[in-house]
Amino acid sequence: MSREAQKLVPTRVMTDSKQKQRRERNVRTRANPGMERAHKGWTFERVWAAQKRFIAEGGKRSAPMSPLVQWAALQELEGLRARQEGGDQYALMYAIRVCAGHGLPMPEWVAQAYIEAFDTIDSRRAGSWEAVFGPAIPKGKHLAALRKEHLKSIAVWEEVLARHQRGEPIDDSLFAEVGKKLNLGLTLTKRYYSLQKKFWQSY
Repeated sequence: MSREAQKLVPTRVMTDSKQKQRRERNVRTRANPGMERAHKGWTFERVWAAQKRFIAEGGKRSAPMSPLVQWAALQELEGLRARQEGGDQYALMYAIRVCAGHGLPMPEWVAQAYIEAFDTIDSRRAGSWEAVFGPAIPKGKHLAALRKEHLKSIAVWEEVLARHQRGEPIDDSLFAEVGKKLNLGLTLTKRYYSLQKKFWQSY
């Protein structure tokens, strides 16, 4: 649309149109155009082959429903299952989020655990959602600190990887520079990097 034509369109209409385009773009980004859902038992070679087909058909590399990201989510679900069976109530809600966000059917253990938790509330055997799904904030933790840890650890991880891909060694000098850029001390920068490294190595 030309600038002259844009002047004739009410601002609200333009805004609604842009929002619709953004929603449609988000759907295309999330969708798996090849409709090839990843499976937990796939080898990495098979996953990568499916990922290349997905990208060739117009899919975005980091789309939540791409084969590679789905496969990583399936591995994450196994870790969440172990946490849930060990008594971590929050792991169930996390697992539901993983399934919903990556277009994955709920594994049997997720479905059964959710039904049991919901029925406990529905039958009035518990009086709060926290009783069956766990507290939103772990005991002894603070929301602000958890939010900082979440956001800063991702920023540290991405910055370290970007610099390492450019040829910089991962050492204290690199951590110091990254920490300075993100207003973090050396010790905290290294700890945040280790948190993300442990998370990704679990795949």
